[in-house]
Amino acid sequence: MMAEQKTLQQIVIPNINPKEFARKGEAVYERLKEQIEREHYGKFIAIEPESGDYEIADRAIDATLRLKARHPDKLLYGRPIGFHRKLRR
Repeated sequence: MMAEQKTLQQIVIPNINPKEFARKGEAVYERLKEQIEREHYGKFIAIEPESGDYEIADRAIDATLRLKARHPDKLLYGRPIGFHRKLRR
């Protein structure tokens, strides 16, 4: 009996500052805020901060998986739409 071979995807963890990453994600959100809060209040947004690409869905997992399909090697920033949060400094 042959052993089953599995290929594992290599995970590269970038060296980034979490506060800077959150700031970039929030900056994208702020640019979209007026439109998305009016149309999608209470839903969830996943953002790829470097490109500004994003997905909106009723559930966080749905937005995240759709965006991850387009940006498989990127870290994503996510948040509820319309619920204001204060960034810690």
